[in-house]
Amino acid sequence: MAYGSSSALLAILEHVDAEAVALVRDVTAELLGADPAITRTIAVDVKDPDAVARALEGEHFDAALVVSNLANIEVYRRRGLAIFFVDILYWYSARKDHAVWTAAQRGYAQAFPGVRDRVEALPPAVRPVVVGPLIRTMPPRSKAPQGTLINLGGVRSRFIDPGRAPMFLEWVARILHEVEPLLPPGPILIAAGSDACAVLGPILPPRAKAMSLPQPAYLQALVDAALFLTAPGLNAVFEALWLDVPVVFLPPQNATQVLQLARYEAVELVPPGINLPGLVPALDLPERIDDEGAYTERVLAALQTALRSGAVLEAAARHVAMQIREVTGREAARRGFRSSLGAPGGAAIASDIHRFWREHAP
Repeated sequence: MAYGSSSALLAILEHVDAEAVALVRDVTAELLGADPAITRTIAVDVKDPDAVARALEGEHFDAALVVSNLANIEVYRRRGLAIFFVDILYWYSARKDHAVWTAAQRGYAQAFPGVRDRVEALPPAVRPVVVGPLIRTMPPRSKAPQGTLINLGGVRSRFIDPGRAPMFLEWVARILHEVEPLLPPGPILIAAGSDACAVLGPILPPRAKAMSLPQPAYLQALVDAALFLTAPGLNAVFEALWLDVPVVFLPPQNATQVLQLARYEAVELVPPGINLPGLVPALDLPERIDDEGAYTERVLAALQTALRSGAVLEAAARHVAMQIREVTGREAARRGFRSSLGAPGGAAIASDIHRFWREHAP
């Protein structure tokens, strides 16, 4: 979720007039370390509260803006920081009884199918504010778009170590070799973390290049692209929808993407057939996740099965090729889904932060 959480954070910070210090590691360091919205970064394992507590010694902050990371809430609370907590995956996990929903100055949930119904079923005291997609202000779309942009996100996560990440990358490279003749004229640019780019470089089609891009450069590549291929994440999809860039979905690489892709199928952004439970029937498809680590293990096992099966590899490549041929026919579905999400929500969260500062100014 490195791209989704980082891009959501930047979508808020572009509206916040403050010194913004980001805690980073791995792909988030690449995305946030080169962004003008970030004043400076602190490199630390953001899933280790003891390490975070040590990294913050001697630092002075008055608020913590947290995107979907529950690991350090108690660290911030002990320091007396006002916590603004944003859950971009509110629909995803089965339990929503974490103390952050009462400890935070304010909590937010990014809109997605099922979020509003779930929020309305909760007691008012613990309901987050539902906000629209957390995407940055976009450059204008190119009048003569060309080429293809592909977003693979961070590939790694706390559940997917570098040794297992190449499985998904190898699958993507195989698909690209099959569908490359169908892609628009022009360059094929793959955006991913630097370690993923190192794996992809030798196995891509000749006109494809993998690069780690800071977000401003990535968004410029998106507005210039004639076609967008993506792993089934959240924010990368939202950005393309807001620009009316045609979207084609790749197979999922992790637990969140399996469930997200099922929801994209339900709103007809993509026809069924590319999700892992359909390609590898041994993988179950829960409505929500109780144990993300355990489900991720099952997803990775399904990826291994897929890579060993010529029939599955061929089916996935055929599906992506079909999506490319039929992409214009899903324009109405893309616009309808975009409309259902509401207006982008970064400015609303920033306004709450500014209001807090005004009310608590010395």
